Amino acid sequence: MEQEEWVSPTMKSRFVILERSNEKLRLELTDAPGDIGPPEHLHPGQEEEFLVIEGTLMVKVDGVDHRLGNGERILVQKGQAHTFWNPSATEPVRFQNEHRPALGFERFLKTVYDLDRDGLSDEKGQPRLLQLMTILKARGGEEFLAGPPRLLQRITVFLLGTLGELRGRRPFYVSSARRHERHERHERHEQT
Repeated sequence: MEQEEWVSPTMKSRFVILERSNEKLRLELTDAPGDIGPPEHLHPGQEEEFLVIEGTLMVKVDGVDHRLGNGERILVQKGQAHTFWNPSATEPVRFQNEHRPALGFERFLKTVYDLDRDGLSDEKGQPRLLQLMTILKARGGEEFLAGPPRLLQRITVFLLGTLGELRGRRPFYVSSARRHERHERHERHEQT
C-alpha cells in the first residue's frame, strides 16, 4: 500500500509516517535545499530524536548548532529549545524524526502542512496568527516558542485561540486537495 505524503511547499519539506502509537510517532522527512525550519521551540512533555539517512541536517539545541551527516543522530530532551534545517544549497536531506511520547503531534503536524499546501500559511509556512493560536490552544501547552515566558505564551494562546474559535478557526485542518485525493482513491477502490 502506498504511503500518504504531507507536503509543505513554503517550508520545502515533505514527510511520511513510518510508525505511530501512543508511545511514539516516527516520521521520515525530506527537506529541500533552502528549506525553512520551524521556529526555535520546545516540547515540555516530549523528547525528540533526529537520525540522518542521507545528506546533512543542522539541529540547534539550546543555542548550540550540531551538523549531522549520514547515520548520525541527536536526542533533544524534554524542554530543550531546538530547531532544524537543511544547510545545503544544492542537496536535499532525508532524515527520521521521532517524538516520544506522541501526544497528538501527528495531527498537529498534518494540520500545519495541509494549511500550507492550500496556501493558508505565511511566508515561513506557519499558520496565520489566529489559526495558529487556535491550534496551539487545542494542544494544551505541548509546544512553546523558545524565549518568551511560558505564562505569557499560555495567556496569549488562550486569548487569541478563543478569538480564533469565535471567528470560525478550527484546531485541525485537512487540505481540500487531500480530501479530493482520498475521495478519488475511495472511488477507485470501490470499482475494483
